[in-house]
Amino acid sequence: MKINFENTIEDYLAFLKDYLVNSKQFKKIKFLALLIVPTTLLFLWILEFSVNNITKNWLYVYLFFSIIWIISIQKNYLKTVLKRNKKIFLKMENNPFLWNCSMTFENDSIIIEKPNFETKLKYSWIVKIVEVYDYLFLYISDISAYIIPKNKVDWIEEVISLLKSKNLL
Repeated sequence: MKINFENTIEDYLAFLKDYLVNSKQFKKIKFLALLIVPTTLLFLWILEFSVNNITKNWLYVYLFFSIIWIISIQKNYLKTVLKRNKKIFLKMENNPFLWNCSMTFENDSIIIEKPNFETKLKYSWIVKIVEVYDYLFLYISDISAYIIPKNKVDWIEEVISLLKSKNLL
């Protein structure tokens, strides 16, 4: 069975979003970002309180800004990372993430053809497969995957059945 499709920046950003949402390292970085400003503000308030004996009303100001910071980080951190990556990808010439792809599913492997590139991927080399609403991500390492956009592939149900029969999905 052979499928043909074209990857776009949106496809890559969907992969990046899925990867980041499930990444332990990204969760740690986000947690640290959540703590940096409130901790710094609290330290400054304690320092100012002990040195200048300011009123405790400033504690409410600290709490207000800390809550605003935590809410904004929770809401916008992933969005900001994705927007920054999209800007970088749009500036790239000969973008390596944008290509026409052909995948031929054989009994023991997948032949992946791109312009000026062809590789044979054995099913045993696939680390995991993640199925999200519009995509299949065939992970070949912890951070690298082939992206199959479901809405651009005619035989997607057959592909999913084949991957299930290989106990990959």
